[in-house]
Amino acid sequence: VRQVTTLILLTQLMQTQSTFRGEPQLSNQRNTTGRRPRITGIDAARAIAIIGMAYAHLGPIFFSSDIDTVASLLTTGFASALFAVLAGVSVSIMSQRGVEKGGVELAQSRQQLMLRGTILIGIGLVLSIAQYNIAVVLSAVGALFLVLPLVARWSNRALWALLVGLLALGPFVIVASDTFNTYVDIISGSYPLTAWFTYGVAGMLVHRYLIHSRMLQWISLVAGVVLAVIGVNARSWISDQLPAPEDPKMYDQLTTDPTPAAGVAGGGPGGATNSNPDIQSTWWYTYLGPEPHMGGLIDIATSITVSVAVIALCLLITALPLGRTILYPLRAMGSMSLTVYVAHVLTAAMILTNDNNNPAWSSSEQPATHPLALGVTIVVAIVCAMIWKQFFRRGPLEWVMHVLTVKGARVDMEGVKRASDE
Repeated sequence: VRQVTTLILLTQLMQTQSTFRGEPQLSNQRNTTGRRPRITGIDAARAIAIIGMAYAHLGPIFFSSDIDTVASLLTTGFASALFAVLAGVSVSIMSQRGVEKGGVELAQSRQQLMLRGTILIGIGLVLSIAQYNIAVVLSAVGALFLVLPLVARWSNRALWALLVGLLALGPFVIVASDTFNTYVDIISGSYPLTAWFTYGVAGMLVHRYLIHSRMLQWISLVAGVVLAVIGVNARSWISDQLPAPEDPKMYDQLTTDPTPAAGVAGGGPGGATNSNPDIQSTWWYTYLGPEPHMGGLIDIATSITVSVAVIALCLLITALPLGRTILYPLRAMGSMSLTVYVAHVLTAAMILTNDNNNPAWSSSEQPATHPLALGVTIVVAIVCAMIWKQFFRRGPLEWVMHVLTVKGARVDMEGVKRASDE
């Protein structure tokens, strides 16, 4: 038994070392239908991200109870960052066939991903026009699908170098924007692209390293929890020492209005106001970016560690048959994340719009919360997803997305054949 155990550990170690070297380590496993099976842990993580964003929009934020404080801390900023990291995982998964085959297969996979990104940006713009209470995340996700396919064939070392470069140099782009007072939404908005590209690259590395290595999943879970606790405390400490500027563009707000009716009392997170106006003009505060959605070094690093820990935990749980059964409701919900997210934004926006028109809440210093609506949103999403999965493989919007991207990237048309032959 001891020899068998030693052999297993050595095999895991050799696989881990080979993953850290050379080219992407991709899985060729397919089920009897010829399709790669879904990675159930990733589906569960997507559901957690959506639930976190729903809590940030509807939940009891800024209440005095310890539970609400912890829940707000874990959802504000981290949920959308987890969604971004998972988008990077998705790009890496969908790029596998093209990376393995090359040539026309690679071009087709890139075209499909870029079409998907274009459609996501379009849906995000429509949702942003249709309502103004929620900062829609889909346009930023779409940008990842447009850019990340270009680096899908990079080696692990190259992706690590890109990740470190984005993490260290990306915040300087926001510093330059603030220094020259040139506000651009895609740089200094709620979802700065420099931060989201970093999350996306981190997601690609998560797919390459964690999906098929139990050892790395355990290491990532333990290390991620430790580093996340350190990062969260560092972020809170810096925020307490240096109150955040009254700039609503840096936070996950329900509107761009800095008044209490916009969902933030006093203009800053938790009603904080900046007692020292000079702080908001210091480049190092912007570079460190301790507050959620600032896109600074501390914000990005902490968000990545939290995301990796959540993904590793979901992968470990779903590796067990009992874990897959227990998490089936989340797995079903996460398998149609686009449909669930769009439905949530549209329904939550109606509730929040009604709040904005309510004079009693508009004059209140505390943001309105909707725990009942939050509970109904989560329960209905899970139940509907579970029922839908009994009859269909994909969610409604996921099916439409699949049809559009497959049809749009066809290579069996006459013109495409002639061009490839030449």
